[in-house]
Amino acid sequence: MSLSVADQTRNFRLAVWNGIIFQLTSPFLDISLILPLFLSGLTDSAVVIGLAGALMLAGGSIMQAPAASILPRMSSRMKLYLNVGWVRIFALFSLLLMVFAVYPLTRSRLGLLVGSLICLSVLQLSTGFSSLAFLEIVRTSMPASHRGRLWGYRKFIGGIGILLCTPLVRWILARYPYPANYGVLFGIVWMLTCIAIAVFGLVRETKHRIDPDAPGFRNHLHSTLVEMSLEPGFGRLATAQVLISVWMMALPFYILHAKQFMRIDPRQVALLLAAQITGKILSNILWANLDDRFSSQLIYRWLPIPAVLAPVILLLIPSGSTHAMIWLSVAFFVMGTALTGIEIGYTNITLDLADRRASAGGIGVMNSINGILSLMPLAGGLCVHWLGYRWLFILTAAAGLLVYPVSVRLAADFRQIR
Repeated sequence: MSLSVADQTRNFRLAVWNGIIFQLTSPFLDISLILPLFLSGLTDSAVVIGLAGALMLAGGSIMQAPAASILPRMSSRMKLYLNVGWVRIFALFSLLLMVFAVYPLTRSRLGLLVGSLICLSVLQLSTGFSSLAFLEIVRTSMPASHRGRLWGYRKFIGGIGILLCTPLVRWILARYPYPANYGVLFGIVWMLTCIAIAVFGLVRETKHRIDPDAPGFRNHLHSTLVEMSLEPGFGRLATAQVLISVWMMALPFYILHAKQFMRIDPRQVALLLAAQITGKILSNILWANLDDRFSSQLIYRWLPIPAVLAPVILLLIPSGSTHAMIWLSVAFFVMGTALTGIEIGYTNITLDLADRRASAGGIGVMNSINGILSLMPLAGGLCVHWLGYRWLFILTAAAGLLVYPVSVRLAADFRQIR
């Protein structure tokens, strides 16, 4: 059942608002700033912090292949989205209980660490199911020509809201003792998540035919991998994602490096957060226009510039420099630019591929593969433990640089998609 233009426009606006509200959660649970600082108060292990970063990056994608095998048996993608939404809300509420109820009674930092990791794991793994349902609703119930601006509006307007929230982050971190200050931040994430899920629940989706003979997970995975391997550029897209995942493995360690070697006060995190969000906001203008006017893969050709600059700046800042905060702000600015480009470019390439097969299978399998690759922050933690921060940043800079030659071939392979 197709939707009217009015319904598709309404859905587009609700999806934009959903994204704006979800964007507002990011400064309160940021993987490159807030989460590492919270966990560093519970453990000195770079491996454990890297594991947490890996869970946050990979969890939202790794379960999408199993979710893709479930969707053909459902007439409503929204039902899956809302049901899993309750699990996400429960996971965040459990995290609040760990901080405000369990920890004050036990005073066990190990207990809080383990409990937090479990709650975050449930949150991100359940997000994988709802994310695929969300992408399928976007693909089938909203105009395909508006995808670039959909992500652009969500990021741009939400980014402005995040920027306005950074003084609040600074105030909360300074106002309350550890770990209650981070608990307040997580409470805001819980509240905004409830609102965002409710807003997207108002979308009128296209109804889908139930396929009772849909293959099980194993057969579905095999057939989808065969189909996707026949698509032009799949191999090079996978190669580009491997390199990007290597680059992303350093994300949780920028702030820890600054805290350890540059004596950055955790309360100054708001300034770095503002720099990162400013990069995300301003780069939306570039990335969304490249996507809508040309193609998603062109984003990958420009991506190496900010991807290389971020770790290189960290390498060049001398220890004890009086201008360290300025250079760190520049590094987080270009990091935000790169992260937005990765999200917009990759998401729309996978949607384009799914359009060719009229199936969510390709999205689910590709995102699960990408989720497995996103476990790289764990390798980043091991790299810091064995080799130190310097080699971690050298490796990630090299990976960012190698994205360029892959993107040149990717452009030729994907030229016929749009």
